[in-house]
Amino acid sequence: LKDVGFVLFAHCAIDHSDNPKTMGVMGFATACLSCGVAAAADIVLATFDGAPLTTHTWEQKNDPVMGGESVGTFSVVGALGIFDGQVVDVPFLAAPGFIKVDVVDSTSGRIFPDISSCSA
Repeated sequence: LKDVGFVLFAHCAIDHSDNPKTMGVMGFATACLSCGVAAAADIVLATFDGAPLTTHTWEQKNDPVMGGESVGTFSVVGALGIFDGQVVDVPFLAAPGFIKVDVVDSTSGRIFPDISSCSA
């Protein structure tokens, strides 16, 4: 069994303009399992390998309101980010709760690179 790294990237032509006040939006982020390096036209949003520009601090959040019973965990093992858990119905709503993972290491207001040059 070969280890693979989990990489988030958006495929597009690279825009070299760098405005620190612009925060990349992950609306067109693609999750992929990657054994190799992203292609030249890919903008890497996040890795779990210690690379200074793409490795972030992640924090898992459970459903905290209205009797939510959903729970999850997030951990990094090797260069693999593992987000797992169980989403269950909120009993009195008969609707699903949620779990999520947030990036918590932004000191500049910009977490991800600008992907506004990307297209679907």
